[in-house]
Amino acid sequence: MTILDIDQDFFFYPTFYGGIYTRFNKSRAEVFSEMKRVHSVEEVLFKFSVNSLPGKMLMNHHELYYELSSLSIKEARIIHLDAHSDLYDLNMNESRFISPSNFLLKCIETGITHEIDWIHQDAANPKPPDENLKTGTITHFNHKFSLIISKLSDYQTLDQIDRLYYTLSPGFCPPDFSLVNEIRKHIIK
Repeated sequence: MTILDIDQDFFFYPTFYGGIYTRFNKSRAEVFSEMKRVHSVEEVLFKFSVNSLPGKMLMNHHELYYELSSLSIKEARIIHLDAHSDLYDLNMNESRFISPSNFLLKCIETGITHEIDWIHQDAANPKPPDENLKTGTITHFNHKFSLIISKLSDYQTLDQIDRLYYTLSPGFCPPDFSLVNEIRKHIIK
């Protein structure tokens, strides 16, 4: 099974990292006003040959772990379109809690996935704290998984997408209801 997991912050640049706005004495609204759209929904869905698929819209990204667990999905490939890797706390022995920044680790620990393709914006290279991640085989808590890191324009897959998930991620990107409405047309509940 191959899952296309899109976080709304994938569509915006520069990437917002949690508390970064406080370091620059800017409000979240000021930071968001400086963000620009760098990809379109049509471009992404065309890249993955997606028309309509079963899936769901989520508010926060870690909800995907609970959704996939409830469906008893195992050994899936997750194609993760996101401004962030969501593999934070990789150095820890195990994930103590699930958050939007580390939920993919819990997916690895519980066998939901053993392959993650992290696709980030074409406008950027991965920024800290993702700078130490590299494409290859990684071991986390006695679980090996394959990680591919790519820009959208460089990424290729022959896998058919089976499920589509879209996360709104309020707080990491400006609210953009045109994106939500575009994606909603392609998700079969």
